[in-house]
Amino acid sequence: MMLHDVCGNDEEIRKLVNRLPGILFDHSGRSTLSLMGFLLKFGSSKTDICSFLLRFPQVKVEKFVWNLRRVFELLSEIEMDAMTIGRLVREHFSWMGTCTVKKANSILSNLNTGKKHMCQIVMANPMELKNWTLRTKIGCLTDTREMRSRSDKIKFLTSIGFTENSKEIEKASTVFRGKADELPKRFNCLVKAGLDENDVSRMIKAAPQILNKSIEVLEAKISVLVNELGYPVSSVKSFPGFLSYTMDRVKLRFAMYRWLIDQKVVCSTLSLSTIIGCTKAFFFDKYVSRHPRGPEVWQNIKQTFSSI
Repeated sequence: MMLHDVCGNDEEIRKLVNRLPGILFDHSGRSTLSLMGFLLKFGSSKTDICSFLLRFPQVKVEKFVWNLRRVFELLSEIEMDAMTIGRLVREHFSWMGTCTVKKANSILSNLNTGKKHMCQIVMANPMELKNWTLRTKIGCLTDTREMRSRSDKIKFLTSIGFTENSKEIEKASTVFRGKADELPKRFNCLVKAGLDENDVSRMIKAAPQILNKSIEVLEAKISVLVNELGYPVSSVKSFPGFLSYTMDRVKLRFAMYRWLIDQKVVCSTLSLSTIIGCTKAFFFDKYVSRHPRGPEVWQNIKQTFSSI
């Protein structure tokens, strides 16, 4: 008989029957034969099968076989390749037969994902199948992705000097949008522009939103600062918020500021933050209104910009 062929000697078979009489007598042993045939088909050795049967879990053989087939059907339905299915079943059958997984369509719907991504999840962590069983609530993968993204953001922040579990790291991780792997690239962009890494770290602590800007936008704003406005790149160390303002706002304010300098109604040494950072109303009342023609010139300059 097949059981004798797999387990080899009578002593092991006797132990097996004493421990699990259902292996031979439930359905005349058909479920056991089906299980052994299934496992042999997927490449399990006779030694491994016999060893497993001697420590068979507290579940009916028939149910175990049914669960195992259900896992196989699930992996097939999500279009996992046959070799990978064989390897996973061979390596994890001992617990796969103890859990009743849901249908593929149900899992895909709950996860809000596709077959390819689901395959990747199972291959990366086969134990994830235990979270997709009947009567188990399956959360949307979006939550998992968000948690992973948040974790990556916090990892980046701690690497540049933020204190873990601090208010500043909580604030910064909440402010950041987009992919976490973009943050180091944007950080390096500012360093390449001529800023010290420690200075960039302090800038991010003061104005974390600056890393929401793409590399192209950051480079363009630094170019305007240096080449058009005539400020050194180090100016953003004390006013990192400059990188958050639109270029229309910056150019509008400076166009007006230069006109006011020419009219000798303001000094030429106002700081970047004073010119850009104040509100529109404050800028108008404090500076534009100093010259009788200031409001008129202000309106004329505004018309050349699409927005402020």
